[in-house]
Amino acid sequence: MSYRDTGLTIWRTRIAQDFANIFKAFIGTNYLTVSFAFKESGLLLGLIGIAFIVLATAHCCNMIVKCKREVVARIVTNPSSLTGYVSSRLRSISESELERTISYGEVARAVLGRLGSILTTVGLFVTQFGFCVSYFIFIADTLGRVHRYVCVQQNEA
Repeated sequence: MSYRDTGLTIWRTRIAQDFANIFKAFIGTNYLTVSFAFKESGLLLGLIGIAFIVLATAHCCNMIVKCKREVVARIVTNPSSLTGYVSSRLRSISESELERTISYGEVARAVLGRLGSILTTVGLFVTQFGFCVSYFIFIADTLGRVHRYVCVQQNEA
C-alpha cells in the first residue's frame, strides 16, 4: 500500500467522521427542539421561523465558502500580504492542499486578525456547549420519565 492510498483512506475517514459529527450536532439537536418550538409558536409562525433560519443558514454558509476561497486566492497570489495573519505553514503549501486544510479560525484570522480567530473559537465553543446542554436536558427528561414509569410499575406489583 502506498502513502497516497493511506492518505486517501485517512481523508475519507475524516470526511465521514466530520459528517457524522455535524449530522449529530445539527440534525439531532433540531429533532429535540423543533417540535417544542412549533408547539410554543404555532404552525404559521413556526414555518416562517424555520424558513428564516434556513435562508439565514444557507446565506451564511455561502459567505463562509466565498470568504475561504478569497483568503486562499490571496494566500496563493500574494502570500506576503497576509504576513502576521496566517501561519507560515499556510503560505508554503499548494492551493489544492490549502483548500482542504484551512480552518474556520485561520480564515477568520486572515480576514479580521487575532480578534476574528478568538471570536470564531468562542462561537464554536458556545455552539458545541449549547448542543451538549440540550442533549443533557433531553436525557434527564427521558430518564425522569423512565424512572417514574418503573416506580409506578413496582408500586402496582
